[in-house]
Amino acid sequence: MQVSKESFIIQGSYRNWYHSLSDIEKEGVVNPKPPKDGSCHEECKSKLDEKKRKWLILWAFRQERDYKNLKEATSKGNVLVIGVVTKRSAEEELKSKGRRLENGRKIVVVGIVTQEDLVGECDCDYWPEETGWRYKFFIRVLYWLPEERYGDGLEHEKPFQGSLMPITHIDAVEITKNLQGHPYKLRSIDLADPNSCKIKDVKYVKTDKIYLDDETLRFAVAAAKVGNLLLVGPPGVGKTTLARALAEALGSGYHLAVAHALWFRRDVVGGETIINNTVHWKSGLLIRAYNRVAERILVGDSRPYFLIIDEINRADADKAFADFFATFISPFCEDWSIPEGLVEEIKGYGTYIDDEAENFVNYYLLFRDIPLKFIRIIGTMNLRDARNLFMLGEALLRRFVIVKVEVDACKYLDVLLQDERIRQHFQKLCDTLKDKKPQAITPAAVAGAARLLEALGGGQYTEDDVRRVLEALGGKLPGGRRSGR
Repeated sequence: MQVSKESFIIQGSYRNWYHSLSDIEKEGVVNPKPPKDGSCHEECKSKLDEKKRKWLILWAFRQERDYKNLKEATSKGNVLVIGVVTKRSAEEELKSKGRRLENGRKIVVVGIVTQEDLVGECDCDYWPEETGWRYKFFIRVLYWLPEERYGDGLEHEKPFQGSLMPITHIDAVEITKNLQGHPYKLRSIDLADPNSCKIKDVKYVKTDKIYLDDETLRFAVAAAKVGNLLLVGPPGVGKTTLARALAEALGSGYHLAVAHALWFRRDVVGGETIINNTVHWKSGLLIRAYNRVAERILVGDSRPYFLIIDEINRADADKAFADFFATFISPFCEDWSIPEGLVEEIKGYGTYIDDEAENFVNYYLLFRDIPLKFIRIIGTMNLRDARNLFMLGEALLRRFVIVKVEVDACKYLDVLLQDERIRQHFQKLCDTLKDKKPQAITPAAVAGAARLLEALGGGQYTEDDVRRVLEALGGKLPGGRRSGR
């Protein structure tokens, strides 16, 4: 979701704002009866209830032109809005409660409006003050000022021009930055708790084509819940399959990238690149993953986003992962933070940055390190070809929980092989290997050998046929050599 370059200040009465905020934690229902007599037609009420979600509040305009302007802005991306109380209404309300207003207009809400949040014309007198607020929409609340802390809130001194006053996106983000912390509440307070980055319990991880003992699988799941993990083992044991299964069971999405020798810091985090003979700042995997999490937070999804780096030791760690060390100082999510220097670096390029970098700067000012703590990096590392690949030093390895993945395919022949004739020959071969390394045959090799034997046809297979197809799939050149770099 792109962040729109347009932002707005929306004004409203004290009572109307806090009437809407009373519904902030409700799901699938809005309060149709304001303190003053009013009505909410059933068709309109159903439409509102259908869209109502936790952390969304209902708002509206009197004038259709304001709604159309907001709708046009959301067509270009998510719109940041600042909700402000009119000074007159605040003075009257607080006076009625025996309280005194020391200052002027207070900022009560900062939120996002997307195209999905637009309701349109809907006759429902929902608010306690006045009627005729027909053009309705929801605001996804990011920060809000509790009513009892109104006197401590941030004041906005500029005069207003109607219900939808445009301001620069930079000014809107700067306002939001100033709100962070007391007395304003973050939309979901658990997201502000560093311990909240642990993933909730998951009862089931899909194990089709994952041939691991229960203890190894349990350990891998535990590692993914609290931070980054590195799956280490020979080819063909299902490291990448396991990484995908963990991401699908525990997360809201994932991106898989295969590392290679030409990776630089620009590929992993981001950095300079030349576009049309001009230096630009281009986002890497980490910046894009941060944005995906921020987008999910905006829609109320705090599940993690997984970044799977396959064959991580094919990249030169010194060139590719230097800034990785600064962000992920340990395997555990509580310890992670975005270096301030990275944000300033991106901002220093002005308009010569890609869309992902621009969104990252905006999201960072809104959420700081919170989205980072909902990223999980899973690396896979092939030990068999380690001498032909780059070495990963202790500094990088200590950023991961290391999970050793070894599988004895001989224990899973009944699952891997449907053809009884083929299975008999594999069982004989396994019996001859039982005194050697139990991982001499991998699940991928067995499954591939079965396909190759079936392709040979005839239905009559010998032990020599089995050995031959396994050798053909073993990743070795004739003479027992492996391909070098």
